[in-house]
Amino acid sequence: MNAPYILLDLLSGNVLTDFASEAEAWWTLREMAVDDGPEAIEHLSLVRMRDGQPTLIAMEDEIVRRVAQGLHQEAIVN
Repeated sequence: MNAPYILLDLLSGNVLTDFASEAEAWWTLREMAVDDGPEAIEHLSLVRMRDGQPTLIAMEDEIVRRVAQGLHQEAIVN
């Protein structure tokens, strides 16, 4: 896996996908929440890999909160 950002399913322990950028990851999470509801992202973890070491960006409730906050801001602007 060459992309530095990975999305993990915490229930299964599987890597769902990887991303070249954090922005791309958040866009995908947003789309998942819009299409399937916030429960679709509530058991996920977004991690950045650097030199083989993972760094947690957000997981579970934090992912849901950040995506919801972004959707709320979009609604205000639009």
